[in-house]
Amino acid sequence: MIKIKSPVIKSQEQIWTSEWSQRSTASEIKMWDFYLERPWILKYVPRYGIVLEAGCGLGRYVFYLAALGIDIIGIDFVSEALHKIQEYMKKNKVYSPFCQGDVRKLCFKDNSLSGYISLGVIEHFEEGPDLAMQEAYRVLRPGGIAIITTPSVSFSQIYLQSKLKVKKSIKYLIKKIIRYPIYKPYFFQYWYLPKTLKKYLEKSGFKIVLSQGADLMYSFYELGYQPARKSWFTELLFKLENTPMASIGAQAISISYKPAQQMYCFLCGHFNVHIKELTASIPLCQDCQKKPLAKHYIKANRLKFQSSMLIHPEFNNDQETCDYCGKEYAVSKILEYYGFSKNVCSICLKNSEINLNLSNTYIQPVWRLRT
Repeated sequence: MIKIKSPVIKSQEQIWTSEWSQRSTASEIKMWDFYLERPWILKYVPRYGIVLEAGCGLGRYVFYLAALGIDIIGIDFVSEALHKIQEYMKKNKVYSPFCQGDVRKLCFKDNSLSGYISLGVIEHFEEGPDLAMQEAYRVLRPGGIAIITTPSVSFSQIYLQSKLKVKKSIKYLIKKIIRYPIYKPYFFQYWYLPKTLKKYLEKSGFKIVLSQGADLMYSFYELGYQPARKSWFTELLFKLENTPMASIGAQAISISYKPAQQMYCFLCGHFNVHIKELTASIPLCQDCQKKPLAKHYIKANRLKFQSSMLIHPEFNNDQETCDYCGKEYAVSKILEYYGFSKNVCSICLKNSEINLNLSNTYIQPVWRLRT
């Protein structure tokens, strides 16, 4: 675990108000694949019940998952982010529910949510993630899924932090010599190893499905590498993402669920899973364990991409033909692309069986920077 401090801004609220005020809401929403988290999110986010993204920022995944028919709410403590979201929704005539709040003290009732998503949030609490994890456990219903990611202690961070320490030491000595005021830096975030993240979740009562590293591409991006089309190195990095080498990537990802004697089924949403009868990696009832989709959940294996990565793609508004219903459709104006190697219209995409099949078999990774 590495602890990082901010040398200038004092509070987390100031940090994130400054961050979101400089960002384009439209650009953030179109960056749903920037950290290669989407395959895990789509594979494990529940299709039944209410899902919460705790610490949603400018709503990137709230808008994306809502397009898949998922009943999702976004919560964030920064009023600037929520204000920008409201302006964006009014301008683009779209709607998703958002509210302001602290993920360490949620306003939701016990056992009320089917899913909890936290992407790069819990590492920003200097006291540690325990309070946030305990709240996630409280609000999830039995069998509810928690999808948690944090920056990982990757090789790129070890290298960058070692360089930063040398620079800080030199600056400190110079300031001491010239008697320049020295300000105490403020905490910004931790970097966690996947095994550390796993321990925090287990401590809060969760049953771990998987906990691993991912996103080699971003590790090299942090070192200055710019992914490019028709680049042999970009292609190599993407191929390595399908191997255990990805464990040294920039993201620590953990999938877990809230265990109980009786739980809600992931595939059908019914309260009919008995823990003694469970043979899959996540809660599946006896009937759903016989379905074709169940094969993707019997064991918690490392995800493998079936399609090559799109680098800085350019999308147009041409009509496409849906591979499922055969009807022509226009691509999403706010998302531009759904990120699957099969064409799918907005109506078919909201069918849980179709989007689960797409999520497990036809993921099309996309690398696109902010604009």
